Amino acid sequence: MPQQAATSSGNAARGLRIRYRRHKETSEISPLIKYLLFGSNVILWLFGFFLFGVGVYAWIEKDTFTRLSNLSVIVFDPAFIFLVVGSFVFVIGFCGCVGALRENTNLLLAFSFALGIIFFAELALGILIFMYKEKVKDEVKQNLVSMITNYREDEDLQDLIDWIQRDWLKCCGVAIPDDWDQNQYFMCKILDPWIESCGVPPSCCYPEYTHNRQCGYGARNKTLIGNEVGINKIYQDGCLKKGEEWFKAHILTVSIVVVCFAVLQILGICTAQSLRSDINTQKSRWFRDHPRYR
Repeated sequence: MPQQAATSSGNAARGLRIRYRRHKETSEISPLIKYLLFGSNVILWLFGFFLFGVGVYAWIEKDTFTRLSNLSVIVFDPAFIFLVVGSFVFVIGFCGCVGALRENTNLLLAFSFALGIIFFAELALGILIFMYKEKVKDEVKQNLVSMITNYREDEDLQDLIDWIQRDWLKCCGVAIPDDWDQNQYFMCKILDPWIESCGVPPSCCYPEYTHNRQCGYGARNKTLIGNEVGINKIYQDGCLKKGEEWFKAHILTVSIVVVCFAVLQILGICTAQSLRSDINTQKSRWFRDHPRYR
């Protein structure tokens, strides 16, 4: 009898191990999808944290927290864009990363929902830009004029405008160099002029003159120095026109980047929803096999 009991208990233990292994082998959750989603979102999470950190560091360096009331400067502040984008990317990466690792269906749903909002917002933006080209162009022009007006109010904004004019588009002003009259430091003053009056930033100058930080001083003052000097020193095309030319010349590259970005978003949504469906199926099977835990 003791030998039969031991044999029966051993058979029962082996049966449990076999059923346990069979249960693991037939799991509905794919490790490939789970850890692929987890790994990609770890990178996204860290990237969002990096962007947010850069934005906070830039604001601390510029002491922006003491002048938050100046909304006109903050809206066009590149550091503000880093803060907003970084925090949003951080939250999305957190939901996808923790949701995949902990098999949390609510976080995976939030991740998919956020990616869906971004995707449809981009789609709607593209349709609106295509339908209202002139209105969008006017809006971009007004924003560029506002950036010129606040050129000296923010160091990051100043660096951004200088990079656009000097390195990227090689332009000056929005439509013409005289757009710099919108800035109080470069406007042409008849009464009480100063050294930068009727001038432009050095980023407007041709490459052979950029070593001289004063190359733009008085470049638009036609009554004193004549047109020839100004034309020979600074770019005459506006950044809006040069931006349109750049976009038309690189339309294929821009389209490929946009399509790849959209495909990644769609893959992220599908992967998260697939994993979420597998988790729900696995839960249903577990509750079916263990009804007392319902």
